[in-house]
Amino acid sequence: IGDQQSNFYQSNRFMNVLQFAQRNATVCKMKEKETKNGLRLLLTFDNVKSVNKALELLEGI
Repeated sequence: IGDQQSNFYQSNRFMNVLQFAQRNATVCKMKEKETKNGLRLLLTFDNVKSVNKALELLEGI
């Protein structure tokens, strides 16, 4: 969501993602990045070597 004032950032869904990133800081990072399409919020995971591992991590959100 490009609009930083969007209600999405106050929603339970976003709060769950934020809490997940905080609880799993050793493998999950959240950061803002300027792109050609504007400022974006990125959620990245370290050391994910398989689709199954990615799904396992995402189910935690």
